[in-house]
Amino acid sequence: MQDGRYGARHADLAIDANIGGEAAFASPHLSRFQAAGGRVALTRAAVRRHRRVWEPRQARRVLVVIGGTDPFNVTPRVIDALEVTSGRLEVTVVSPAGNPNVAQAAARSRHDVTVKPFVDDLPDLAAKHDLVISAAGTSILDFACMGLPMALVSVTDNQAAGYRQATASGLGVPLGEPPHADLENRMQFLDGILADAERLRRMSEAGRQSVDGLGAWRIVSAWECQTPAARPIQRDVRPIGVRPARMSDAEQLLSWRNDPQTRLRSRQTDEITMGSHRSWLQATLESRAQLLLVAEDGQNPVGTVRWDAVGRSRWEVSINVAPTARGRGIAASALRAAERALLDEYPEAPLAMVAWVHPDNEPSLRLFSAAGYLPDKPAESGFLSFVKQRIKSDPM
Repeated sequence: MQDGRYGARHADLAIDANIGGEAAFASPHLSRFQAAGGRVALTRAAVRRHRRVWEPRQARRVLVVIGGTDPFNVTPRVIDALEVTSGRLEVTVVSPAGNPNVAQAAARSRHDVTVKPFVDDLPDLAAKHDLVISAAGTSILDFACMGLPMALVSVTDNQAAGYRQATASGLGVPLGEPPHADLENRMQFLDGILADAERLRRMSEAGRQSVDGLGAWRIVSAWECQTPAARPIQRDVRPIGVRPARMSDAEQLLSWRNDPQTRLRSRQTDEITMGSHRSWLQATLESRAQLLLVAEDGQNPVGTVRWDAVGRSRWEVSINVAPTARGRGIAASALRAAERALLDEYPEAPLAMVAWVHPDNEPSLRLFSAAGYLPDKPAESGFLSFVKQRIKSDPM
């Protein structure tokens, strides 16, 4: 486990659960496999219990949680800055250190401010509020998992990267970094957000998608994949190239798709007619949300790989080796070539490659495991989900 640059070391599996960790992973060369981002964040049952879908309404109940000690006195500044908001808010402030400046700011506020010196169940308290103003520490992973809209403030230098990633991902409203000279101006912007139910709903959904509460399951499942028995070694085969599919490939692609063994392992098992296939192929070739490739051994077509965009940065892979080419170790080489083609098409964007595999499809399970795909979700609709992230090294 590593936290940005802290804790990076030689490992079979390295994990950085920070929001946006896949875009700035420190020293990936030290590990064989990496898992990053909020999807591998560890969340307690007390947090997952309060996962919810945001109910559209104006936000009037605000929780302020800046940290246990707050050495830079940010909490009273936040309370004072809330004076620029319209209406009257119900504000709960968690201040374990008993800072007298917090008590004074609460006393002079026009809002209904309650100061709590100690909280033994922060998720339960947070669930009673419409929005939380939080320091950009690890607590934002809990709030994101709960689907609680956030306004974030970076308090220390080591929070800056997480603050920027979380706000850029739409998880929270940016309230600034030290020395917070513009805190009051930023709070005026927050005032508009408090009345914008749709914006609050989007923040809630962004948080729930970034941290879905399955981090522990993913980590344990990834560990299990590291055993020698579970991590097969790919055979070296002659290189397989890929090229964009063409309409002239229609007949060949259809014969592969309608092969009985292919249909047996597919999520759609019906035979497809040439007419519907040609219409589908034309639409696929014109779509920016799909990338259809033909794998070739020299000049001979031996299979196809298709990428389908599912969401903003996730691409689902489908691979089919020609019946006459099966058993020759072609799939692994074709998959590597197709991955390179996708990454070359989108060189800068955060990107995750997803595979859905039937539990009985042992060849595909071995293929994706050997290629570095890690378990992503428990079995769903009879299929297992695996993911391989594009890990970009932290330039620092």
